[in-house]
Amino acid sequence: SRDLFARRAPSRRQVARPASLGSRPGPWLHGLGSTMAKLFLGGVSPNTQKEDLEAHFGQYGTITDSVVMFKDGRHRGFGFVTFAEDEAADAVLAEPQVIHERVIDVKRAVPGNEAPPPKYISGAGGGGFGGGFAGGG
Repeated sequence: SRDLFARRAPSRRQVARPASLGSRPGPWLHGLGSTMAKLFLGGVSPNTQKEDLEAHFGQYGTITDSVVMFKDGRHRGFGFVTFAEDEAADAVLAEPQVIHERVIDVKRAVPGNEAPPPKYISGAGGGGFGGGFAGGG
């Protein structure tokens, strides 16, 4: 028989910050004494540029970083904005956000390894027939 002992996991405040991340607090510490807050912006119009994000979200607080994501020169339809104050991010999350006549999906950003898998639209790429062999004869 094995003896099992319950042990409480250390809080994030007790865990040492990785040296590779430097000494400056960043959005990875959200809710743990850091005042910076990074938001994910989904469903962004292809017409939206970094300057549009800064103009829109700048009314909520000080922006320390903003980016619209591109890959191979193509707009990817999402971006990020980082505020110096967590309160600014809370204010953004408290109401719908519309940029270029499009309501965008705003969420707290999470590290890539903790992000949920992408959602796939039913029927996309398969013609809606399940992609199996139909047989016939």
